[in-house]
Amino acid sequence: MQYGIAKARARWDDRTIWEAFFSGGMATIFVLLPEMLLKKAFPVDVMSPVHGAVTQAFVIAAIPEEIAKFAAILYAIKRYGAGDDRHDVITTSFAVALGFAAIENLAYLLAPGEWPLLAASRAVLAVPMHGLNGLAMGSFLTVAQFHPRQRRVWLTAALAVPMLLHAGYDFPLMLITRNEAFFGVLPAWFLMVVLSTICVLCLCNKVRAFAERVYVPLNGASSPRLSGAVLLLLVPILASITLVGAGNFGIVGAAAFSILPAILGIDLLRTSSKVSPAATAKR
Repeated sequence: MQYGIAKARARWDDRTIWEAFFSGGMATIFVLLPEMLLKKAFPVDVMSPVHGAVTQAFVIAAIPEEIAKFAAILYAIKRYGAGDDRHDVITTSFAVALGFAAIENLAYLLAPGEWPLLAASRAVLAVPMHGLNGLAMGSFLTVAQFHPRQRRVWLTAALAVPMLLHAGYDFPLMLITRNEAFFGVLPAWFLMVVLSTICVLCLCNKVRAFAERVYVPLNGASSPRLSGAVLLLLVPILASITLVGAGNFGIVGAAAFSILPAILGIDLLRTSSKVSPAATAKR
């Protein structure tokens, strides 16, 4: 959440951001029934590992979850996206996505299992990916605002691209869960996650830079430079502490888990270095 707040130069007590966050959390309730029905309609347990993983990742997980987040974002934009306190769509979408991820993670942590490792892995991999999907969705929704003639195309992209990113993230993990013989796909999966993260951040930065002139400046700006430094320094330390008990794999895993937060931290540092004096005075 600090990444989105710092990126928008907002404050932690910003009511609009937190209302969008809780809207995303409420969206998880509306996903439960569709996912239960889809699991009954598509019995993945009797499918082949690849077929079952594709069905579970795309049909059962990505489609209903991204539709729920999309609906929550449209609701948040309609309710909080007009007037003098209008926030940019990208920040609103990011907050909704993280609210959804927070409630989803709570459900995972309440399930039996190795919760410290699960909490660490989801905090530095699953949560950022939900946030990135929100950034992608918000970016395309912003483009749709500036291109009304192609609005349907960009609205479709705002829903389809996060679905593909979500399914691409889940598919290799679900495939390995169904058959450990596919463990070798993990390096390719992690490379895909890193590259998709960089692509989404580049898209987000370009769209935000283009649309920034119509956004209402937020008061009490949070420091992107400080937040970026914290992400670069603190998250790898926390990941190492959490995973060091697993031996060599824990150290390697800590290094791997630190890559996404490091990318976000670097992006914040780049953002702070690009803030012009004119933009600062405007704010």
